[in-house]
Amino acid sequence: MTTIEKNKLLAEFLGVQHQKMAMNFNSNWNLLMEVVEKIETHGFTFDIKKNWSCITRKGEKIIIRWEEDNNKIEAVYNACLQFIQWYN
Repeated sequence: MTTIEKNKLLAEFLGVQHQKMAMNFNSNWNLLMEVVEKIETHGFTFDIKKNWSCITRKGEKIIIRWEEDNNKIEAVYNACLQFIQWYN
């Protein structure tokens, strides 16, 4: 999946029309945090850890654990993508 396709998936999850230049979830913390907040409105907890890992939970059950990136925004971005693919 290309970055454009990934960003489109995140935009669709938010319910917004994807625009080629406007949806840079992979580099814009403000946009990415909108995705995290929407995940949390569905009753999930999204934890961002210091070691660039992310855990999405429903109660005590771990749904997604992401620990494979070089920086925090990349880790959160990929964890959001994994969650949305699971959720859909």
